[in-house]
Amino acid sequence: MKKVIIILLVLTVSLTGLFAALIQIGPSARFNGDISNVEDYKSLSNYELGAEARVNISSFSLAANVLFGQDRANNIDYFNSIVTANLRGEFAIFELGIGAGFDFPIIWDKTTGDVLVGIYSEQKPIDKFYEIFTNCDVLLRVSAGVNIGGLGVAADYKLPWSTIQKYFQDKEDTILTMKKGKVSVALLLNLL
Repeated sequence: MKKVIIILLVLTVSLTGLFAALIQIGPSARFNGDISNVEDYKSLSNYELGAEARVNISSFSLAANVLFGQDRANNIDYFNSIVTANLRGEFAIFELGIGAGFDFPIIWDKTTGDVLVGIYSEQKPIDKFYEIFTNCDVLLRVSAGVNIGGLGVAADYKLPWSTIQKYFQDKEDTILTMKKGKVSVALLLNLL
């Protein structure tokens, strides 16, 4: 009887380690170039690097990215903080999700010393901290991942709501609309 209990306990612990944990955290990278142009993938200036953290509760997930990038040609540093709320489903070791959230892109023009917020392909100067929130962009997010043991690998695609609106208003109703999205990848440690 003791052997059966020990085997069941080992199986239970092993199986729970296969799925996404309550808290996941790890390094993240986001590609900012043209996702259909292979040459853009070769330039390091088209990537933002940072970290991602997630809290997973049943079929709900809250994800936050903090990313830093540079545009050396234009002497610009940019800092993005992205927060999304997601519905997620786990299928064995695989995870799929869909959600929405906000992108807070803060840009520092080192030539002029201006702090700007970038939204809708425009850069607007900000004088007060709260202007970051009034100028942020709403994003839709689709994600997929694999969780094995204490590690997870996740990829997502985020598309600005303004781009989707243009698509449905027939202002920009081609597949080129999808190029305006951003692809990111994260290596996540399952903590709890």
